Amino acid sequence: MLFLGAVLAGRYFFELPSFDVNYIGSYLNQNVIVEARFIQPPDENMGSLEVLKFKELNHWYELHGRVTVFAPFLNEFEVGDLVEITGTPVASEKPDPRTAAVFQNPKIRLIKSGGEWDFFRIISGVKKKLINRLNSVFPEPAASLASGILLGARSSIPKDIKDDFKKTGLTHILAVSGFNITIVIAFVSAIFAYLPRKISSLCSVVAIVIFTFLVGASASVVRAAIMGSLTLIAKMFGRRTAGMRTLLVAGFIMAVLDPFIIFYDIGFQLSFGATAGLILFGERIKKYFEALPNWLCLRDNLSATCSAQVFTFPLLIFYFGGFSAITTAANLIILPFISPLMLGSFLSLIFGKIIAAPTLLVFDFVIYVIHFLASLPFSFIEVGIL
Repeated sequence: MLFLGAVLAGRYFFELPSFDVNYIGSYLNQNVIVEARFIQPPDENMGSLEVLKFKELNHWYELHGRVTVFAPFLNEFEVGDLVEITGTPVASEKPDPRTAAVFQNPKIRLIKSGGEWDFFRIISGVKKKLINRLNSVFPEPAASLASGILLGARSSIPKDIKDDFKKTGLTHILAVSGFNITIVIAFVSAIFAYLPRKISSLCSVVAIVIFTFLVGASASVVRAAIMGSLTLIAKMFGRRTAGMRTLLVAGFIMAVLDPFIIFYDIGFQLSFGATAGLILFGERIKKYFEALPNWLCLRDNLSATCSAQVFTFPLLIFYFGGFSAITTAANLIILPFISPLMLGSFLSLIFGKIIAAPTLLVFDFVIYVIHFLASLPFSFIEVGIL
């Protein structure tokens, strides 16, 4: 354990930025022209990019550092898109060392879709086609929600619906995570069922990696992808896996790749905390609800919701200054419909409106219920923290 801690500490201090001429953080409050690549799926007005080059006197020089850009219509871009940014970088208000600077409303010009790598161009093209397919079989806002829960494309979801999800404590539904990985594994396993188990499992691992890049490789997706891949690899060699051990290995791998993720990535903390709560307290808490019926997975969903909140509840108060007072009730009502929505959205990509029509009824019901719950008094309680 001491060795692993030393490895993480070493990675942390090794990755701390050095303010030299090749670091974008050294050019704060100066008008600059830089070339950068989107490294995360951009929101409607916020995006995260890795700076690659710096232009001075018509010459390009190597530059590095991650920047956050605030500008309208950023959802027109995709992960991997190479762009030219003209603006004035300023210091970030957040203490995250990964963010070297912030651009407010800079001029952005697309250089190349998918960046310099053919892989990102292919992934970007496939994702756009899948989103267009969902838009063709679902009306709004169901199309945006389907793209969000299935492909992690949340930027087009209307703000009022996002706010309703927040007030009801259901934002986690919009995050691509474990169940999406389960669908990928099940689909690929069905296609390659005729192959030997090891080859079929290997195909599933490859599919998980591609899917992770397809949806944007957020912390919750990467965590679920690593855990799913480790489980498949263990089965390939006839080994058993323990949930908590797999989670810790996944967390360690992610922390080695990005040593700042533990302290500064809210998505990682919430995803890791919710999964740890499910693993550590899921069965224990379920015992307290044995008297309840399990109709529509009532008992399972109630115990899962409570156990997931053990670690995430204080994080939500700390980061968002409040909590949903109806989150437990909202999860009990909505969670039974999320699996059919994901599966229906996935099958709609293949079979079109034949599957989309009944799935749309479920979307309409979920949207109506969430809107009703969010409109209740004290649905979200703000807590002041000094």
